[in-house]
Amino acid sequence: RQLLDAGDVALPASIQATLRPYQERGYAWLYRNARIGLGSVIADDMGLGKTLQVIATLQRLKDEGALAEAKVLVVVPTSLLTNWQKEIARFAPELTVAVFHGTQRELDTVRPDVLLTTYGVARAESAALKALRWHL
Repeated sequence: RQLLDAGDVALPASIQATLRPYQERGYAWLYRNARIGLGSVIADDMGLGKTLQVIATLQRLKDEGALAEAKVLVVVPTSLLTNWQKEIARFAPELTVAVFHGTQRELDTVRPDVLLTTYGVARAESAALKALRWHL
């Protein structure tokens, strides 16, 4: 029962958005699962705010220091790279973000809170990505 009960989890004060009740529940569930090391899938329809729920979770983890040493890898379709960058900048400007895509990609010098990449690049660079420590 405890695993299924998301309960109330306060949003980070720095999140610049108001979540709908279903988004708050999704955020709380994601956050609690992340804290105990469980993966999660939000299977809501397109346009219902899944990205915002994830961003709020990432900001909360950063606020708690969970991203100090191990960062977050977000793998998205190429068409959503720019959207993710814009959404993070809009809703959680304290999160640092970089894109690992294209011909000028480097992992050695880049250690943002969130590294965005695509399925194709993640597949092609799987050895390099696996060598790094990721929180999520």
